[in-house]
Amino acid sequence: MSALAAALSGLAQTDDRVVVVTTGNPAKMGFNPRAKRMDGRVLSFPASPALAASCAIELLHKEYRPFLLMPDSYVYEAYAMIVEAVACSLPLGVCLFGAGLDPGGISMHKGADLAAVSRIPDLVVAAPSGMEDVCNMLMTMYGSDCPMVMRFSSDMAGGCPSAAGTAITIGTGRVVRKGSRVAMLNFGALLPECLKACNALAGRGIIPTVVDMRFVKPLDLELLTQQSLMHQLLVIVEDSVGSVGSLALEFLANNGFMDHGLKVRTVKIPEGFFAYGDGAQLKAQAGVNPQGIIMTVLDALDDVDGNMVV
Repeated sequence: MSALAAALSGLAQTDDRVVVVTTGNPAKMGFNPRAKRMDGRVLSFPASPALAASCAIELLHKEYRPFLLMPDSYVYEAYAMIVEAVACSLPLGVCLFGAGLDPGGISMHKGADLAAVSRIPDLVVAAPSGMEDVCNMLMTMYGSDCPMVMRFSSDMAGGCPSAAGTAITIGTGRVVRKGSRVAMLNFGALLPECLKACNALAGRGIIPTVVDMRFVKPLDLELLTQQSLMHQLLVIVEDSVGSVGSLALEFLANNGFMDHGLKVRTVKIPEGFFAYGDGAQLKAQAGVNPQGIIMTVLDALDDVDGNMVV
């Protein structure tokens, strides 16, 4: 969170319209509301997501550029306000932290935030894989004239390469590692798990392609099509309860990609409630750790070896 706070503070220093609206304690999030460069432009509405979202929309009407920061589980309470912003074509930027299996999240029902926002028409939804991309997505929000939600895990590794970051073209993913037969399509914070699984599978002669899709909406359909035509198996990996998999499978099925032998599998957080624990424990419990990804690949390829150790 400190990297995001630094990036937002840098934006506020260069643009007097930038305002941070949050439901938490600004100091604990890395902000110094009294700092000269913030000039009092950090507004806090503790545990009041609907009120915070309403304030952000009012600021948009007054031609400010607010960024709304709140835990992912609060998205349901702010849902009506987010829909209003989309319906009015207001460039509301929403940053949902504590998403997925973040051990610092406040909800035991993990990964349900995407189910709320992924079906809102004309809303851009981003799922960055690391803090560097979080800061880059922040610049994407800032430079965009459309409403956008970014959801991320607060314990992601890395930081911003600079105070500002670099804007990303909306709806574009990137190939992280090239392989064959199998493509892992990552959405969100599980990219390190994908890469670990990829390294372990290499010992069996399976060299997967790893793709960081970055955007849930709009999907990078060109990249998705390319990977579908180049591989026998697609594994969709997401730190959510399956919202991304549903969108991708809908596109693949409706366009005939699965009619001629393409296999598609999903690795996702199962529906349910999770006890609090560290990140590794939660991922193992949910089956979204490297071993879970490996078993999904091997099962799909009819080549199961339950003794493989990552």
